[in-house]
Amino acid sequence: MIPGEFLSKYEVYDFAVEKEFHSKKNRVLKLRLNSENNELQRVVAKIFEDADSARYETHIAQKLLKRDCPVPDVLYIGEHMMITEFIKGKVLVDLLFEDREFPVCDVISSLERIYRSLWDIDPSLILRDMNMRNFIFEKEQSRVFRVDLESVSEGDVCRDVGQLVAFCISYDPPFTDKLLKTGKQLFDQLNCVLDLSAQKSRNLDDVRHLCHYSGLIR
Repeated sequence: MIPGEFLSKYEVYDFAVEKEFHSKKNRVLKLRLNSENNELQRVVAKIFEDADSARYETHIAQKLLKRDCPVPDVLYIGEHMMITEFIKGKVLVDLLFEDREFPVCDVISSLERIYRSLWDIDPSLILRDMNMRNFIFEKEQSRVFRVDLESVSEGDVCRDVGQLVAFCISYDPPFTDKLLKTGKQLFDQLNCVLDLSAQKSRNLDDVRHLCHYSGLIR
């Protein structure tokens, strides 16, 4: 399952699957490694059904890494596989229900950097699939990592913002004061740093209607 080239490079003599993450299209495995130098302890192996998808995601990841974006480092690229570092932290959706402030500023900082870098590659690119389970908050660096890039494609950034806000306020239990407050902060700050009004997007009105209907803006 794990290529010998990777095992040799990192002097891994044994490994085990610790967890298999939910994925609609591919197999995504968290691996525990035992190596001679203990350089790596845990990694994520993503096994693609389609080789073109593997090439595309690794291409986007490498482009973003060159721009110092908060995405996992790519350790191995194969025809149907990508192995990345394991980001130790919590998915954003879990932080919504903790008894502390949600790291809105860190989310905004990471998203702004990722979008600006995507637009350097192609001004029409957006992330898509803005489920908060695709973002991990790494506490030591106070950085929010995007951990799935397969959905990156052409689109309207206002759709991404609307989807993020919709996810934020509707996780179970939905429409709590904290979810509504966080959704409003995300919308207001992303609207500012990404200058959504200047996008002249037909979808911006939809996002505003969503926020208005939910009580985020009046």
